[in-house]
Amino acid sequence: MSTNIPPAPGPAEPFGVPPTPQQPAAGAPWPPAGAPDPAAWAQQPGAAPVAGYPQGYAPVAVGPQRNTMLYVVSIILIVSGALTLFGSISIFRLTSLAGILGVSTGMITISGLLSIITGAAAVYAGVIGFQNAANPAKADHLVKIGMMLCGLALLNMIFSFIVSGGAAAFFGVLAFVLPILYIVGANQLKQQAAARV
Repeated sequence: MSTNIPPAPGPAEPFGVPPTPQQPAAGAPWPPAGAPDPAAWAQQPGAAPVAGYPQGYAPVAVGPQRNTMLYVVSIILIVSGALTLFGSISIFRLTSLAGILGVSTGMITISGLLSIITGAAAVYAGVIGFQNAANPAKADHLVKIGMMLCGLALLNMIFSFIVSGGAAAFFGVLAFVLPILYIVGANQLKQQAAARV
C-alpha cells in the first residue's frame, strides 16, 4: 500500500532547510563538462563590452523639455480661436438687425472682421506654440506672435470702448491674459535653453 507522504529527512538534511549544493569531488573538473565557464561571462576591466551586454548606467541624452505653460495656453488659444471664428459668422447675421439694435451696419461689419482676424490669429498662435513648446530655437518667434496677440487684444478693447462704453472695455482687458501668458511661456522656453548651455 503506497502513500504520498514524503520520506522523513535524514540526519544530513534537517527539516525545512534546503539541501546544500553538491560540491565537486576532489580532482573533478570545474565547471563540469558542457557547462559554460563563469570567468568567460565576466566583463573584464577596460575591455570592450560584450555584444548584447547591457551598457549599465550610461547617461541617456535628453532633449529640451516642453514648456508646460506655453503648451497649455496654446491649446486654449486653439479652442478659443475656433470658437471666435464660429461666433464671427453670427456677427455678420446681425447686419439685418442693425436698425433694430441701434448700431450701424459698418460697426457690425468691422466687429465681424475683427473677430475673424482675432480668431484666425489665436488659432495660428496656438498651433505654432503647440508644435514648438519644446523648441527653444523658436522662442523669439513665439514672443513676437504673443505681442501680435496683445496688439489685437488692444485693438478689440479700443473698438469695444467706442461701440459699447466702459463695461465692454473692462472685459476687453481680460483678452490680454492669454497673450501675456503665451509671452511668459515663450520667455521661459528661452531661459530653459540658456540654462542648458
